[in-house]
Amino acid sequence: ARGPAKNPEPEPEPMEEDLSEEEIALRATKKEANAAKELGNAAYKAKQFDEAIAHYSKAHELLPTEMTYLTNLAAVYFEQKDYRKSAETCTEAVAVGRENRTDYKNLAKAMARKGNALVKLDELEAAIRSYDDSLLEHREPDVEKRQKAAKKELKARSDLAYLSDEIATQEKEKGNALFKEGKHVEAIAAYSEAMKRNPKDHVPYSNRAACYQKLMEWQLAVIDCDKCIAMCPTFVKAWTRKGGLHFHLKEYHKAMGAYNGAIALDDSSEEAKNGLERVVHMINSSTSEEEQKARAQRAMQDPEIQAILQDGTMRNVLSDMQTDPKSANKYLSDPEIKGNIEKLIAAGVLSMK
Repeated sequence: ARGPAKNPEPEPEPMEEDLSEEEIALRATKKEANAAKELGNAAYKAKQFDEAIAHYSKAHELLPTEMTYLTNLAAVYFEQKDYRKSAETCTEAVAVGRENRTDYKNLAKAMARKGNALVKLDELEAAIRSYDDSLLEHREPDVEKRQKAAKKELKARSDLAYLSDEIATQEKEKGNALFKEGKHVEAIAAYSEAMKRNPKDHVPYSNRAACYQKLMEWQLAVIDCDKCIAMCPTFVKAWTRKGGLHFHLKEYHKAMGAYNGAIALDDSSEEAKNGLERVVHMINSSTSEEEQKARAQRAMQDPEIQAILQDGTMRNVLSDMQTDPKSANKYLSDPEIKGNIEKLIAAGVLSMK
C-alpha cells in the first residue's frame, strides 16, 4: 500500500549568482523598500505619523509598483483626519495594484479603506460604491457591516428629506376629492403618498381603509384601521369603521369590541350605538345551524378567541356552565369573565340559548 502523498518540496530561492544584474538590483531595492515600510509601521504604531509618512513615501519611491506602501500611507492620512488625501491615496493604490496584478485581498483592503475615508467625508453614495467594489474582490464581514451601515444611514437621510407636512396635506386633500369622485384606486395612491410624506398622521390610514372598503378589500381595510388606531387610539372614526368592517365579515365579536371602543371614547356617537345594536340583533337572531357552525369555525382561528378558550380560569367557567347553565349568573359579576363570555357568544362559539 502506498503511503500518504507528500507535499511537494518548495522551490529553492535562486542563488544570487543565478540572477541577472537587473534582478539583483531589484532584490536589493525590495529589501530597502521593505525596511523603510517596517520603519513606517513602527512609527505608525507609535503615532509618529509624520515619520511614518516619510518612511512609507520612501518605500513607494523605491518600489512604485508595490501598492501596499500607498495603502499604508492612506491609513496614516486617515489617522491625521486628512480623509480626502486618504481616499485619493487609496485610489492611487488600487490603480497601481491593478496595473501590477496585485493579490485581490490587497485590492479589497484599499477599496474598503477608501470607503471608510469617504464615510468620514460624508460622501455616503461614493463610500457605498467603494465598499461594493471591495466586496466584489473579497468578502470581509467587517466591510459588509460598514456597507450596510452606510446604506441604512443614506436611506434614513433620504426618507427624512422626503418628509413634508405641506405636501402630505395636499395629497390627503387630493385623496378626499378623488374618493368623492368614486376614483378609489387613485385615492389610495394619494393617501399612500400622504403617509410617506408625513408618517405621523393617522388620518390617511382611516381614509385609505374607506377606499379599500369600497373596493371590497376587507382585510386591507381592517389592517389600515388597526394601524390608525395604534397611532391614535382616541380617533373614533377608525373604531366605527373597524366595527363596520368586522360586521360585514360576520366577525361579530370583533365588531362588538370596536363599537364598544368607540362608545367608550364618545358615548354620543350615533354611528357606534347604531352599529352595536345591529351586532346585538344579529347575534340574537336565529340563524341556520350551518351558518352558526361556519361562524364558529372562523372565530376559532382568531388568536383572541383561542387565548380565551385556553385560559385556565375560563376553561373552568365554561366547564361549570356546561354542567350547570344557571352557574353563568355568578360569573357575570366579574367584568373580565363577563367580557370574555360576551365575546364567545358574539363569535358564535358559545350559546346561552
